[in-house]
Amino acid sequence: MESWFYLLERKAIRRDVFHIVAAVRTAIQRFLDAWNDRKHPSTWLKTADQILPRTARTCVATSEARH
Repeated sequence: MESWFYLLERKAIRRDVFHIVAAVRTAIQRFLDAWNDRKHPSTWLKTADQILPRTARTCVATSEARH
């Protein structure tokens, strides 16, 4: 998700100077329209069976941490 927002900022927002909010919204909408036209599907590299046990261990370890 962070990489998507990075692309949004780099390709739609950072290179321009906006004087009104409507211009920012227009730039973001243009980016979204182009992004959706190209359809970037996500490709999972691991199965849920490979991911879920790690998240369970992380949650338990985090909840038992003493500060």
